[in-house]
Amino acid sequence: YETLARELGSHFARIPDIVAQLRTLKSPAEVALMRRAARLSDLGFQTMLEVARPGMRGIEVVAEMERAVRLQGADHAKYWMASGPPPDWAGTWLDLKPHERVLQEGDLMASCSYVLYKGYWCHGHRTGTLAVPSPELDRLCTVAREAQDAGLAEIKSGAPIGAIGRAIRAHAEPRGLGIQGGRYGHGMGMDYAELPALAETTTTPIEPGMTFVVHASYELPESGKMFVPLGDVCHATSDGFELLMEFPRTPFVAG
Repeated sequence: YETLARELGSHFARIPDIVAQLRTLKSPAEVALMRRAARLSDLGFQTMLEVARPGMRGIEVVAEMERAVRLQGADHAKYWMASGPPPDWAGTWLDLKPHERVLQEGDLMASCSYVLYKGYWCHGHRTGTLAVPSPELDRLCTVAREAQDAGLAEIKSGAPIGAIGRAIRAHAEPRGLGIQGGRYGHGMGMDYAELPALAETTTTPIEPGMTFVVHASYELPESGKMFVPLGDVCHATSDGFELLMEFPRTPFVAG
């Protein structure tokens, strides 16, 4: 790019990304493929619930998740899974990628999917614990889920994309979950990240056929570390939205 700009000078002009604009709105056939990708994403999370046990390493759990999804036809399946001891928030690392840490009963767990099916992506986030529930985590996840729901309620034809993020922040911050940055997700389709851009400042109106993932990044109490407990792929419709993933949005208890 730099070489072309230097040699062509004023003859080298930026033009609108026509293809990116066209891909913003998905056809029913495209949404069907994304729905299948979402079901495969669900399968990976369900496999995690069934195989995770105290004494396993994180990489062993993730390997089983990815195997199950690839066996059902995914072009690509990648999951990360973070874990840490029960809520000593300052000592918890919930933003680690798959690791060799040995899981213990009661551990916090967070997992995220990157699934591709016939060229279309799904990217979801879910959070829970191993073997026994955690009241502290349940409380934080309730705030995050209610904030997410407040944002999803803003998905209406003609409404600005930025209203989703502003609603999430307005619900979460007074309840003790700070937001990191103004970005709370991204468009999704044939690319992992495409238009529309999900930021609080985005004024682009929502249109039926848009598909995007909503996953706000929060700050863990006391530590300020990144915490992404929930992420959902959404399809905007003429009368609201459809969540493409069906895996429960409440904290899971694996094993």
